[in-house]
Amino acid sequence: MPFDERLAQLRALFERTKQIYKIIDEFPSLAVRPTQPQANMLHLILPFSCEKLKELQHTFATEKGIWFGNPQVTAHPHQSIVEWYVGDYLLNLDDEELRSFFNQLLGGKT
Repeated sequence: MPFDERLAQLRALFERTKQIYKIIDEFPSLAVRPTQPQANMLHLILPFSCEKLKELQHTFATEKGIWFGNPQVTAHPHQSIVEWYVGDYLLNLDDEELRSFFNQLLGGKT
């Protein structure tokens, strides 16, 4: 996408980021940094060790075709973090599909 087109899309991407934050709030076991949206990027903190999240990431990628980021270690052994860029895919993803993804990922660990 040409630079001018992407620049023109930034407002919509930021609005979508705010919507995603509201959806994430529905899942108490998830957290985000920063705590309030500042740009169309966020760090999603998940209630899994990095190793467990890497296993889940591999399963989602191979079985469902969903790549949700590169899990990183946090200071807490039972948490990990991924960086999310809110771009075209998340801009166009239906809210219910995103909720479904979180429900599947958390497997009742809301």
